[in-house]
Amino acid sequence: ALDALKVSAVDYLLKPVLDIDLINAVNKAKSKIFNKDKAHRYEILQHNLDNIGKQDTKLAIPGTQVYDFVQIRDIIRCEGWQKYTRIHFTNGSQIVSSYNIGIYKELLVKYGFYVCHKSHIINMSQITKYYKEGIVEMADGSKVPVSRRKKDEFLSTVLDEIKLK
Repeated sequence: ALDALKVSAVDYLLKPVLDIDLINAVNKAKSKIFNKDKAHRYEILQHNLDNIGKQDTKLAIPGTQVYDFVQIRDIIRCEGWQKYTRIHFTNGSQIVSSYNIGIYKELLVKYGFYVCHKSHIINMSQITKYYKEGIVEMADGSKVPVSRRKKDEFLSTVLDEIKLK
């Protein structure tokens, strides 16, 4: 028991192991793991709440094998691609995220991004031109469509954003 306490054991079992004691020990371990994970998620949430709207905040982008941690200000645009999202960066690189574009729509709008089309989200600070036929040119030279239904809203949003600066 003393050795178990020294290594921060959740519980300990004595031989012969009874089924009920094993079940209780496993349940205690599960509970401890869940609470630790929950506390970590609350810390991340608090950090994100403290930094809403600041593009120097980091974002964890899940891929198939790794999480990439990127500065939000380095994202030029996000593009829905099948069930994934292709994220384009200021340095010319791209990451394919295992999240669909709907997740990024919810995440990035509060950081100065605009949903200009059902499969495109753009960083308003990275816009260089708007073509009247409904195309936005981004800082990396890419051209992104603005849906017909969003053209008027987009123009007023962009103009309001420029007036605020």
